[in-house]
Amino acid sequence: MFATMDKDKGLWQNEWTISLRLFNKTFKCVEALEDIRKRIEESHKQEQFFAGYILDAVAEEYQGSELSEETEALYHSLSAFDVKSNIQLGINDDCDPKFSVLANIISRGLPTKAPIYLEETFSKAFGLSKLPTGSGVLNYQSAHRISDSLIFEALHVIDPRFNSDYYNGDVLESSFEKGFIERLLKSDSHGFLEQVLEPQRPLSSIVDIPDANFHYEQRVDFALDIPYGPSQTGFIVEIDGKPYHSNLFQRLHDEIPDNAAVKSNRESYHLEELKDIESFYGRVEESNANRYLETLQNNYAKSLIGEWNDMLQIVLSPLAIARLERILVEALMAKSLDLNAKEWDIVIVERDVPCAAIALKDLQDKIEHLWALAGAELQFPTINLCIVSTEEFKESPLHLGQKVYTGIPQKHFDLCMDTSMLLRDNIDALPLNTNADAVYILRSSHYKKRERTMCTAECIQYPPLVTKNAVGKYESIAEREAFLTYFLQEIFRKTSLRPGQLPIISHILEDKTTIGLLPTGGGKSLTYQLSCILQPGIAIVVDPLVSLMIDQVRGLRNLRIDSCDCVNSGMTSSEKAHKLNLLQKGAVLFMFLSPERFMMPNFRESLVAMTEKSYLLFLWHCR
Repeated sequence: MFATMDKDKGLWQNEWTISLRLFNKTFKCVEALEDIRKRIEESHKQEQFFAGYILDAVAEEYQGSELSEETEALYHSLSAFDVKSNIQLGINDDCDPKFSVLANIISRGLPTKAPIYLEETFSKAFGLSKLPTGSGVLNYQSAHRISDSLIFEALHVIDPRFNSDYYNGDVLESSFEKGFIERLLKSDSHGFLEQVLEPQRPLSSIVDIPDANFHYEQRVDFALDIPYGPSQTGFIVEIDGKPYHSNLFQRLHDEIPDNAAVKSNRESYHLEELKDIESFYGRVEESNANRYLETLQNNYAKSLIGEWNDMLQIVLSPLAIARLERILVEALMAKSLDLNAKEWDIVIVERDVPCAAIALKDLQDKIEHLWALAGAELQFPTINLCIVSTEEFKESPLHLGQKVYTGIPQKHFDLCMDTSMLLRDNIDALPLNTNADAVYILRSSHYKKRERTMCTAECIQYPPLVTKNAVGKYESIAEREAFLTYFLQEIFRKTSLRPGQLPIISHILEDKTTIGLLPTGGGKSLTYQLSCILQPGIAIVVDPLVSLMIDQVRGLRNLRIDSCDCVNSGMTSSEKAHKLNLLQKGAVLFMFLSPERFMMPNFRESLVAMTEKSYLLFLWHCR
């Protein structure tokens, strides 16, 4: 059921409509409208999450090319995705801290390096890459069967099969807006715009609200963000037909968004009548968004077959797998799935690229190795997985030989996930006829709504990885070192640890104060970096030299761990404030600071406040 609010008057409108998207559940009672409205307002069942994987061969092909910057921006944009659920999202206060570690490992980079299992699976399925031997580093080299231009095109997500009958018209506030969309739907050349124009976007998400007289909840009718090029590029469409919309915004309030839009590199289009749509098409084609829209338009005309089908799987499936893993962890945190259960009945509806079989296999590997490393007993549940795919992708080797359905079986499931890379949030109302206790719907985001935040909890006290022999020398516990090596290879792509690293890591993971001494080049950085990633906390690393800070951040980002930053004397005051704000929000795994920063009373006070909501790990790092 769907209701709309008059944002100018602050009142609920009388009209209620029924959405086409229904969960097949038995209704035991009927709620009063006021109770439904209150429940809707108090609900926190829609949230933005962040996760994405990228294959080594794909990164190798475009890095250094003329499309490198734009491709990286597209990858970063698609690492944000929106989730709707019948289960409350983002609640992890009372969960096993190991789930927080898993969530941070998956979301450590946007995107981050794909797990070894994915590299091997895609290499086998598509002949995409090969692993050189004897290098000590697990980086997969491209077989050069893909091109940077095709990678760039594949990241312009659009679904050419989308049936306009399933457009989510409930979010539109006026008949004139509906008329605008209907005209788009009938357009052969511009029909793709219905999937990328986000309806009813809050103006406050586009520009800063300029004054107290401006209504904070005012929305623009349609908006589109361009993920590459100048920052904050895109356009706004306002439907101002006098018979339909003249009372929605006052003239003064209409002028402010136009001026603000110009300042943020956004073009604003006002349509007073439906006949203005043709001129709107012409203006859009001449705008600074032309390259992005032209690529979307070309993809909209393509069939999902042959080489293009393979390309979408190579580029987009790793992103979809990361999304699925992150929300499976979310389901575990919310207790929608129970690790102590004997079995899980799961249905995953893949609206496009395959991801379910690989995501569950890879996540199971992660969980089993992390629980073993933590010394926790675990009998992993038997997974009864039902994959619902489409005609275009049902024969994909990425299903790993699992039986694939084209419709949801009529049975009870513990969990249902409906996922799409090609569709954006709030655009489709595709039917989902499922009998499941927990339902999660994953769609690509129109724009970044918030900062990524890392999950924190009390530190895990891992059992020792080493023992001391009679002469005081540390010796590895081979079985336990193997569990640690799994994460060393997954995150840092190193085949094994160097001499002296294991005892240091063991002491840190045991949550002990540790002084680690290694020669220059002996791998001191890795000892604290791996240890911190395996703890559910935010690491504040104290570095005495600016050059050392910058070098450490660069090294992590080269490993596609971009949840790191530093604050140093070479930055402006606004840059420092922004980065310290990221630390306050818990948006980084690693923050590098100078010793002098701790002499500032306001910073020390902010740390005290931060410890009330996050767990901090303090380290001092020197060359």
